[in-house]
Amino acid sequence: MISAEAEILDIGARVRIIERINSQENKNRKDESYKRYLGYKDKTYLYVLKKMLLMFKLDTVIEMSYAIANISFVRKIIDKLARVYSSGVTREVYSEEDEIDEDLTQQIQELAKLKCMDTKMKKTNRANKRDKNTLFYVKPQPVLEDGQDKYDVDLCPLFPFLYDVVERPQQREKHMVVILSHYRPPDLSLGLPIQNEEQAARHNKKATLYQAPSKRKKAIPDDFDKFKKESERYIWWSDSYHFTTDGNGEMVQTGGDGVNPIQVLPFVNFAEDQDGTFWATGGDDLIDGAILLNSMISHSNHIGIVQGYGQLYMTGKNLPKNVKVGPNSVIRLEYDAAAEESAPQIGFLNANPPLADLKAQIEMFCALLLTTNNLSVSGVATQLGGAATPAAGISLIIDKAESMEDVSDQAQIFKDNEPLIWRLMAKWMNYYKGKQLLVSNLVEFDLPEDIEVQLKFGDPKPIMTEKEKLDNLKLRDELGLNTKEELMMMDDPSLTKEQASKKLLELTKQKMIQTAQAVDNAVGGNGNQDNGQPGDTEQNSQRVEAGPVGYTEV
Repeated sequence: MISAEAEILDIGARVRIIERINSQENKNRKDESYKRYLGYKDKTYLYVLKKMLLMFKLDTVIEMSYAIANISFVRKIIDKLARVYSSGVTREVYSEEDEIDEDLTQQIQELAKLKCMDTKMKKTNRANKRDKNTLFYVKPQPVLEDGQDKYDVDLCPLFPFLYDVVERPQQREKHMVVILSHYRPPDLSLGLPIQNEEQAARHNKKATLYQAPSKRKKAIPDDFDKFKKESERYIWWSDSYHFTTDGNGEMVQTGGDGVNPIQVLPFVNFAEDQDGTFWATGGDDLIDGAILLNSMISHSNHIGIVQGYGQLYMTGKNLPKNVKVGPNSVIRLEYDAAAEESAPQIGFLNANPPLADLKAQIEMFCALLLTTNNLSVSGVATQLGGAATPAAGISLIIDKAESMEDVSDQAQIFKDNEPLIWRLMAKWMNYYKGKQLLVSNLVEFDLPEDIEVQLKFGDPKPIMTEKEKLDNLKLRDELGLNTKEELMMMDDPSLTKEQASKKLLELTKQKMIQTAQAVDNAVGGNGNQDNGQPGDTEQNSQRVEAGPVGYTEV
């Protein structure tokens, strides 16, 4: 499209890029990303309806709509796979002498807590596992503080349907230009099996899903397309430039003469499986499998309910045309025996739906979806009372080994990319601090723009009982593998080192008091005890004092 970032200053190049953004191919890419997003947000209902329309007629799907399943397979699998930050992370800054810089490390830890960094990175991990591409935006955010215009630094992961990129000509896996624009989701209501008021009433969604078509033709002004393009906004970023244009490519807001103040793109790209292009491929099996599984469950629900009811039948003459069936209703059948009419018959025909076979098919497909995504089939239960006994020992290690390898691969991506986020934050903070426009809660931080943050992820914790965990901590203490503070932090990962030290001091004081009280009680009890043995009365009545813990003065 373009060979150098300076070409985006040419309106002709911008128009061509905007046309490419609005092309059907690019819309399909965004729609696919949006479908994955909805699947993670437990909104597969409409996609299941669309899939069922491929097989059944409209009226049949409307009748089945009560049984449509919306089980969150996507969320379950993604949350299981995206576990890089689930066991905690330690961020440290090293000096040129390869020693920990205590001051910068403390600042990074405080800033991470202030900006909810762990939460943002967990969200990024899940989004990247779902979409294969996630652009982390380190965004300068204008705010009003004490009546003055200031700037904060916001952190937000962007999903692929929210942005477009221009690739670097010689490194197509890297982004040279990033364009942010408003995404219009596809009109999913077009796929709904409701096309008239009668169908809407049957579906009980008249108010929200059906609107009677207007008999008046809507006049579309001649300049509508022009107005639409002028109202659109495209935010352009490159290493050197930053500005906003409308749909015609005309600049409408430059915000500093169109110059990027930090002279580097404020984005960090997290991607998996890039094959020579920026947009990674793969991952379709997860959302497609979730839609198919919900479709299969919907079929099974409908079959089980509909065929679970017996079908009433009647044979004979002069049968009633309107029959009400129920425990409080009586059906009266008459016939003329003198005329040798055969006696009428009434009964119910019962189907024998293959529900067990359908369930086995669903379980098989679910197991394939889990195992092909490096997950154990023990992660999902289809019944309440038939769960197997918890795995332990070697069986647990085998059961979890494959998914552990996948987590270690993900962790390397975040070790490489999160430090870039900290550098971008430092650039924005220093830029606005120099202009005295930085918000007050960030002014106290002083980070060099070339800061090197190193990440150490905690090992995923094995599943164990409380007794097993305590036995493990006790053994590590006896072997001298950890300090008391480290053991307390292993027991409660939410504790900081300072909190662990404070808690340890309190526990030590409490234990000393209890020990002293126990000694007093024991010695006092022996002194008053009459064991019947002769001895020195003065010695036996001598006052016993408790000295320092571990010693008794007699």
